[in-house]
Amino acid sequence: MDNSSPARGWSRSNAFVACGIFAAALCFHAWGTTRGWYQPNLIGCEFRQTQTAMSALFIQREHNFSLAYPTPVMGAPWSIPLEFPLYQWAVVGLSNATSTPLIQAGRTVSLVCFYLTLPALYLLLALLGLGSSQRLLVLAFVLSCPLYIFYAQSFLIENMGWMFGLWFLLGFMRATEQRAGAWWLLAAAAGSGAALVKVTTLAFFLLPAVAWGIWLLWRERPSRHQGSRKTWLRIIGQSILSLALPIVMAEVWIRYTDAIKAQSVGGAFLVSSHQRGYIFGIGVRFSWEYWSQHFAILFLEIASWPVLTVALAAVIWTRRWWPVTAVLVGCFFAVQVVFPILYAWHSYYYITNAFLLMVVIGLAADGLLRSRLPRAVAWSVVFGLLGLQAWTFYRVHYPILTDPHPRDNVIPRVMRLVTELNDVMVVAGDDWNSIYPFYSERRTLMIRHDVERNMDSVKQIYAAQRGQPVTAFLVQGTMLANQELIDLTLRQFHLDPRPVFKFTEQRIYLSPERRLQAMACFDNSPPTPGIDLAPESALDPARFSDREILWEALPLRPQQYFNSLNPRPWKFFSKYGIGAVDYAGQMRLFASPDTSLWFKVSSGRHDVTVECVILPSAYADSVPAGDRTQGVEFVIVEAQADGTARSLVTLFLNPAQVPADRGVHILRYDGEITPSAGIRVETRPGPSGSYARGWALLGPVTIR
Repeated sequence: MDNSSPARGWSRSNAFVACGIFAAALCFHAWGTTRGWYQPNLIGCEFRQTQTAMSALFIQREHNFSLAYPTPVMGAPWSIPLEFPLYQWAVVGLSNATSTPLIQAGRTVSLVCFYLTLPALYLLLALLGLGSSQRLLVLAFVLSCPLYIFYAQSFLIENMGWMFGLWFLLGFMRATEQRAGAWWLLAAAAGSGAALVKVTTLAFFLLPAVAWGIWLLWRERPSRHQGSRKTWLRIIGQSILSLALPIVMAEVWIRYTDAIKAQSVGGAFLVSSHQRGYIFGIGVRFSWEYWSQHFAILFLEIASWPVLTVALAAVIWTRRWWPVTAVLVGCFFAVQVVFPILYAWHSYYYITNAFLLMVVIGLAADGLLRSRLPRAVAWSVVFGLLGLQAWTFYRVHYPILTDPHPRDNVIPRVMRLVTELNDVMVVAGDDWNSIYPFYSERRTLMIRHDVERNMDSVKQIYAAQRGQPVTAFLVQGTMLANQELIDLTLRQFHLDPRPVFKFTEQRIYLSPERRLQAMACFDNSPPTPGIDLAPESALDPARFSDREILWEALPLRPQQYFNSLNPRPWKFFSKYGIGAVDYAGQMRLFASPDTSLWFKVSSGRHDVTVECVILPSAYADSVPAGDRTQGVEFVIVEAQADGTARSLVTLFLNPAQVPADRGVHILRYDGEITPSAGIRVETRPGPSGSYARGWALLGPVTIR
């Protein structure tokens, strides 16, 4: 659109440096976007990524490639199609064909789509009169954009929609200028792809398309010396032909999906007529609350304010590209006016339009390189701008991608553990967030925030689930106080009223059958921080009381109580049950009298060391004197195969009467063990024979 000759002023050395910068930016982008490639969490707008991934997961699991594809988050009938599932199909196809895990397949498809946009953008830049090396310099700024590095690997449809949108724009601009049928076909096909994959993406690309059409009409305006109405009509007709099929496809898809979503009692709110206010931000279009969020995303994830300030100053000072800059910046902000809420709440939406600002920065760099500034100074500014972009990514996004301690999906792991593949779970207190459904890999009925206190609406949603195998109910946050909703859910789906698991802000209820299975699974699963049975469903500790139990018969979780013992006993007896207690930073075996631990050892000399302690709560001042512990005897015994035994060493602690007996004490035997004998460590009541508060702890225990 600039009548000057932008290609002038570039030396061969400039072209060489620009190509090198592009190659370096491409390598940096590939390096940055593959950080955390095998990260199990879909970080970055996880709410939306998991929704897309969940559809792909169930398409793959059920081999369901229908247009009414599954998105099992709003209850039966499990389909609430939003976008045409081309991206999901591509991900599942790649995963099935190459045995690539689904998350990595999704990231691969997104990254390929991102790189396929670069040729289209390269060709579009030629319409500005830029030479090949100048275009590569502009693309280097696109590749260095932190947002494009971070989201190029996302499990989102955005990169595919952006790819179609750029190719549509190229086809549209070429078709309206050159009247070539091939370009028209490209515009129609790519525009239809953009309309189906992400209709809001097509809506954005209509903005620069309209700007281009207006400029063409202005250039070809009829006058006495040039142009004619026939040329105008040709441009208008070609524009209509290029847009007709995409717009028709968008309308057909919206009508089809509305009919499907209307069948879902829980998901009917997603029908386009109900979403119009949200999509177009009616009433909040110029709200500072939303625009402050727009600017926060702009300066944090797209380009820092120093970069944008220098670029704007360069455009003004060099007096090059300012008409193009005005159009590009105008289109960048115009789409936020059209969709203010979408762009304020979802940073990934800027995948569609952030390239406009990157082109502006690239054009500013071109202007500097063709200005009267010394080349060394101009290139220093260019390198500085690129360096600041790279630094923004490294400061903001790199720590997220490479977090060595990603958020642990404890709740989904619990749900996978205690439910079966085809079970359905109900979730209240998390809107229609797909994070729990995706990571738990279970069909889910999410109770939305706008209905969770409206029992009539909840009853209608529940009635639509008749016949569904609902076996689990997760309630969290403020909904923990909504007893009416909890009672209704438990009654509707015949769930056990005793919560099986309790967390800080979550509670899980299960059907009676799944509850029994869950407690058995819990007993035979390794301990996980943050997971514990609710008191109402706690396992009976007496199941390990007052009987000899072989180590190999002990479930996995109770085996962890003996972690401070080396080696583990092959058999044990406990009169009052076992457990583990943290004392002085060490987990120790709870071993109130009478407790016996049998260890197998070879004959010969052995060094046996046992740390012994009685819990302070057994003799605290707040405990009545007659109820305090009267002491515990700790004994190391040589046990013969015929059942006879002899005490090797004993230790009696009575901390209630003897302050010196408080704290940790060492019981040790260093001597010979006769052939065929073993070692037994015991706790016994003191000489008085009293078991009152004999809260003894053992461990660490070592036998060498």
